This record gives sequence, C-alpha cells and structure tokens, in this order.
Amino acid sequence: MKALSRTPWFAWFLIYCLSVSVWHLLTYSFYEQASFRIGGSVLLAALIYLTQSEYRVHHIAIMSLGIFAANYVIENVLLGISPLLSATISLTLIFQAFLGWFLLRRFTPDAQFPSTLKKSINFLIFAVTLPVLASSIIQPLLERLVSPQPFTFNGIEQEFLYWAALRFTSMVIITPLLLLQHDLQQSHFLSLLAKTSSFFWTLLAGLIIAVMVFSIENPAGRALATYSSLLMPFTLFAAIRLPLLQSLLVVLGISLASFWADSRYAGQSQQVVNSLIALSVFISFNALVAWLVGMMIQEREQHLEKETTLHYLYEMLSRFNQLLIKQPLEKPQLFESACKIIIEEIKCDRVSIIYFDNYLSNENVINCALVRTENDIIPALPCVDKHSVIGVFQGSCRLSC
Repeated sequence: MKALSRTPWFAWFLIYCLSVSVWHLLTYSFYEQASFRIGGSVLLAALIYLTQSEYRVHHIAIMSLGIFAANYVIENVLLGISPLLSATISLTLIFQAFLGWFLLRRFTPDAQFPSTLKKSINFLIFAVTLPVLASSIIQPLLERLVSPQPFTFNGIEQEFLYWAALRFTSMVIITPLLLLQHDLQQSHFLSLLAKTSSFFWTLLAGLIIAVMVFSIENPAGRALATYSSLLMPFTLFAAIRLPLLQSLLVVLGISLASFWADSRYAGQSQQVVNSLIALSVFISFNALVAWLVGMMIQEREQHLEKETTLHYLYEMLSRFNQLLIKQPLEKPQLFESACKIIIEEIKCDRVSIIYFDNYLSNENVINCALVRTENDIIPALPCVDKHSVIGVFQGSCRLSC
C-alpha cells in the first residue's frame, strides 16, 4: 500500500490529532489515566513516510510544533494533567520519535520499513528500545526540574518504569501496523482483508481468553499472577496461524481487552500503577512474539515462493531448449509450443505471443495465444496488454502473460 507514502504533512497532523484523541478517550476510563500512548508510534511513522521522497524541513518543523500543541491540549484538557507535566510529556514524545528516526537513518537506513526479520530486529533496537529508554529517563528528570518542589531522585525508578512500559508497549504494537503496509501491494492487502473468517474467530477467542484471564482479582504485590502467562501460547498460535498484519491486529485487540479487564480489579492508588506497569510489560512481550515470529514465517514463505518461481523458470527454459534442439519447427508451431510451455510452467491464465516483422507492411505476421480453462488449455485470439507484457525480444517478438 503506497497511500501512506503519498500522505502530505498536514494530513499526518490531522491523523495524529484524531487518532490520539479517540484512543485516549477510549482507554482513559480503564485506569482513570492514559493506559495506551500511541502518539510516539504515529509520529515516528509520519517522519519515516514523509522523508522517503523530497521533503521540506519547514513542513516537518510546522508539523512537529502542531503535534506538540495538539498533544499538550489533549493531555491537559482530555486527561486533566497539569500544564507543566503536559508540556514535558509532549516534549519527550517528540524527542523520542525524532531520535528513533535519526538512529534509523544513521545506523540502519534499510530497516525503516521492517520487512524482514533482520530489519525488524534492527528497527526494534534503534527505533524502539533506545529512544524509549532515553525519553523515559528524561521524562521524570524534566518533571523534577520544572516542579517547584526541591529536586530529588526519590521514586524516579518507578516513574522510569511507568513511562518505559507504556511507551514501549504502544511502539511494538502500533508502529509495525503502520509501517508493514508499505511493502504490501494493494491486491495482496485486499486479499488479507478478504480472509476474515480465521481472523475473526481468532480475535474473538483471544478477546474471550484475555477477559477471562485478567478478570481475576489481582494479588497484592508488584506483579501480575502467574496465570497471566496463559495468554502467551494463544499469541504464538495467532502468529503461526494468521498473516503478520492480522496477528498484530489480534494482539492489539487482546491488549485492549486485557487492560479493560485488569482495570476492573486493579486495586487502589499505587496498586493500580503497579498493575498497569506489569500488564504493559506482559503485553509488550506478547506483541514481540507476534511480530518477530510472524515476520520469520512471512520471510520463510517469501523465500519459498521465490524458489518455486525460479524452479518454474528453470523448467520453462529447459523445455525451451529441448523444443529448439529436438526438431526444426516453423514459426507458427514454435510459438504455439512456446505458449503451451509458458502457460504450463508459469501458471498463467493466458499467454499471447505476437511476432512483429518491421520489413513487412502487416506487422502482426505470426501470432498465437492460449487460454487456461478449468479442464484444458485452448487457443484464443492474441491480445497484448501493455500492463502485462513480460518480455520483448529484440523488437521482433512480444510476449504477454
């Protein structure tokens, strides 16, 4: 899908404002605080898409300032956070996205769209882990610097864990969903949407399991109970059973159901924060399993498809050689046999070969075409589509498939 690559900067700004506002309104009621911060993911994706072609720095700067202002208003008005804290949250969010974008372009530019397992690991290191750790360290320090209270390191580790857990979870779930669509052809994307039966039932089962598991009242302490690990086998099943894009959507649905169910019995005051941190870490591990295992399976399937295509091509060339050396044939018989070989080996539905003779007034001197039906391969009228031409031989012979 190339639509996101053509999205202008002001459209990304509107996407950011709308998605973050709706998401905060949807999830704020869980713990009476923002339990799923997707702003960094959307901004990082916007920077990556906008800088793939020619871009203007002042457009990026205007978008960033607009996002800072919009995020400040969302944090202050919708979430009820103090003005100083809203400003520090917005500032570190923009810092995190720009740091991830810079590290990607500086150290591993080919991983900006994580389409392979190696690229995904590099993306996870440079665009997710390091920026999240840096912004999560800076966040509590800025809060203390702008606070009228005396500066102290007391409780800073708890705040670091809080911000790191929430931001890392959203980065490993939302960012792949936005970036993995870049290399999908529109036909493949639509085919994924068409295969909704397995996806629907897997998502429904995941939602039921998540609600059942996390509706159990949390024990006292700083961690979730061991029964929370029951969700990991299902995540692995979804990663193996479904395409990567659909398995990530399942993890997104499971995470929302888990946060909602857990918030009902999260406890009071500090126990709520502890439960939110623990569940965020647990959800992030599930998202990593779905992402990396799904990417490994997808990469394997792509390699198998490539090997199969090469095998068909080698078989086709071998049969061509046998056809040429077996016995001399006239051009009509030669082209007809070539059509049959191509349609059998490459699995085309229709093959046309048109021979052009530049020395004669009639260009289409010799041509042939075959069509695959349910039971047989039959002759048809030659037709060369400019969108389906796969070979031109020295300007004398055109092949379409």
